[in-house]
Amino acid sequence: KKNLNIDILKKMTKLSAIEIEEREKKERARALREERRSTMKQNRDFLKTWEEEGKKKHREALKKRRQNKKVELQYEKTMYERKQARKNYKIQRERDELHNSIAQFQKNLERQGKSKPLAAETIREELHKDRKTKKREAKQYIKTIQNKKAKDMVA
Repeated sequence: KKNLNIDILKKMTKLSAIEIEEREKKERARALREERRSTMKQNRDFLKTWEEEGKKKHREALKKRRQNKKVELQYEKTMYERKQARKNYKIQRERDELHNSIAQFQKNLERQGKSKPLAAETIREELHKDRKTKKREAKQYIKTIQNKKAKDMVA
């Protein structure tokens, strides 16, 4: 009877050891699955964060590029306007000089009695027409530059 009890105890111990081993295997497998799930979740979270940051940086870069283009356009416009103002000043100075020269020439002719004076209104009208033409050309040039820059920004 004692041997029988010992055999039974040995068999039970073997069964318990096998059951314990199987439980441990299952627990290790479950822990490994949980670790893999956790790693996958961390990877997904990292990827999502990384993509969001990339999109944000891209938006900021585009915004900065647009601002730079705007500043460049404003600078070009200012430089063009300054150049045009200098040019217009020079033209106006030359017109005034020419007008004064013509007026002086007419006075001299009148004094000598050789000619009738030209109408001052006619001279003013011609100068005014010339001024309008120059302004129109300047506006057209500025629009051309703005359109070109706008096309560059889109491209």
